Amino acid sequence: MEGAFKVAAVQPCPDRPEREAGSRATTVAFGDAALAQVTDAKLGDTVSYYGPSSPRASAVLGLVADWSNHYSQQATYLRLNGVMPPSARQGGM
Repeated sequence: MEGAFKVAAVQPCPDRPEREAGSRATTVAFGDAALAQVTDAKLGDTVSYYGPSSPRASAVLGLVADWSNHYSQQATYLRLNGVMPPSARQGGM
């Protein structure tokens, strides 16, 4: 099974690297701005979250759970390719 799980490296868009970088920066800025508006007082507000209405706190916790799921998948792929994930290194991230 040696080498059975090799994952091709993700390459940036060769013909438009500035577009990819700009899009990423815009997306991160949007997320930062949205999360900066969440206060303790607003966590009980009802929002639409995957259809039904739920407290805003459910959406925030769902976001954090989604991030951790993505990170664990990335860490697994790194380990399968012989790379130590940043959080497992001495001193953590």
